Amino acid sequence: MKIFCDMKRDQRTMQVKETQMACYFWVLLITVLLPSYSSASKLNIPKILLPFARSTKINFTLEATEGCYKWSSTRPEVASIEPTDQDERQCSQRAIVQARSSQPTRLTSIIFAEEILTGQVLRCDAIVDVINEIQIVSTTRELYLEDSPLELKIQALDSEGNTFSTLAGLPFDWNIVKDAEPHGISDSHNALRILKFLESTYVPPSYITEMEKVAKQGDTILVSGMKTGSSKLKAKIQEPIYKVKKKKKPYAEKRAISIKSMSGKNRHNYYMFPP
Repeated sequence: MKIFCDMKRDQRTMQVKETQMACYFWVLLITVLLPSYSSASKLNIPKILLPFARSTKINFTLEATEGCYKWSSTRPEVASIEPTDQDERQCSQRAIVQARSSQPTRLTSIIFAEEILTGQVLRCDAIVDVINEIQIVSTTRELYLEDSPLELKIQALDSEGNTFSTLAGLPFDWNIVKDAEPHGISDSHNALRILKFLESTYVPPSYITEMEKVAKQGDTILVSGMKTGSSKLKAKIQEPIYKVKKKKKPYAEKRAISIKSMSGKNRHNYYMFPP
């Protein structure tokens, strides 16, 4: 009987030790992994600048590199936050920030993302402001005749010269107008043509595709060369509030000058886009 009791006692002792060792293992594992897991979690951007608009809702996607988060906004009337792809825990790694300000002035909301397991809090400042100026930018200053199309984009600035994070969904009116300034070459506003992405072999951002389907133009277009000549591209914001702003420039222009190559072997016509 004594031997049996001793065996029972030894078994209980071994079970206690095994339980303790298991606890020590998990504590050690959490201690080692938790700091690295927390420090690895980051947002894709610390600060965003969104354009003020009344007829168009401007969105921007925030995304964390690791974990699952609860999202909140300190001023949802300025910039709201809506999580996407939530799981059963009602958390997500991505969320959509939307500019909702009703006042044409600079306002800020702070977006917080709290990781549900670690409690780590990530922050992004969402600023909504009025567009003060727009510019047309391109990746190259040359467009060869009968070559691949050139992509042109609108870049918008606030009154301090800061660049807006996105113009996705904001409608623009693009036109090719006659260049009145002489350059010593024949002038023709038909030297260029605007090409829809839907008519090309190139894939635009999804919002551009949706806008083209309803006959709207966005902040990105394609242009292709038709013949030699001189043309000017003009883009205007179609948001109503920017049509009535005084002392502002709600449009941008970019001149395209046709030049003929003097090379004997490679005679190409091309368009130059001066800065």
